[in-house]
Amino acid sequence: MNSKERMMRVLSGERGANPPAVFHAWGDYKVEFAGFNPKFQYCQGGPELAGIETTFYERFQPDWIHCGSAAGPLTWKRERRVDGKRAFLRSEDGQRWLYAEIRKAGLLPLGYWLGDVRPHMHWLNSLNMAGLLIEEDKKGFALDPLEIRRMLRPETCLFGNLDSNLLLWGTPEAIRTEVRRQRRAAAEGAFVVANGSPLVLGTPAANLDAYMEEARK
Repeated sequence: MNSKERMMRVLSGERGANPPAVFHAWGDYKVEFAGFNPKFQYCQGGPELAGIETTFYERFQPDWIHCGSAAGPLTWKRERRVDGKRAFLRSEDGQRWLYAEIRKAGLLPLGYWLGDVRPHMHWLNSLNMAGLLIEEDKKGFALDPLEIRRMLRPETCLFGNLDSNLLLWGTPEAIRTEVRRQRRAAAEGAFVVANGSPLVLGTPAANLDAYMEEARK
């Protein structure tokens, strides 16, 4: 089974003993890893950016290529609409409802929701998302992927939230232990091994190797 097949399986709501493994990796780390100064990230052209992504992908072989950046406050404040068991965010021009339009285009919408999602799971479960990404434990709350997976509707795939600081400062064995702990969520439903926020500058490649090797077992 190739990466596309693994990702499409879980984004369709299927559970599996061997979940996909990805890195939350938009941002400076890949630029640095490819040998560029991160401050020039937004000055690169298409060929340079393609080379940056390819360098990272060929080295670590994650199950996706994570491009792009995070949404800003304008997205957070957009109007919401609930229609039965589905909910949508209005587009910036006010004409379209984003999750519905994304699916109409033949794409699968993913949501990256910051903060403690547990009090809002009823509303999140009403969204027509294919996947939910959550952040790691940094703001006075703890989000256990196993707990969230049990709260999340079966049709939505959950992405893990391994701490990117653990990838930066932790030992390979500590990283392997956390990957094993988070992978337990795959027994409860569709799940992707992932870190909860972008990779940090200076993260040792050996730690990313340990992460990926354990996730692939």
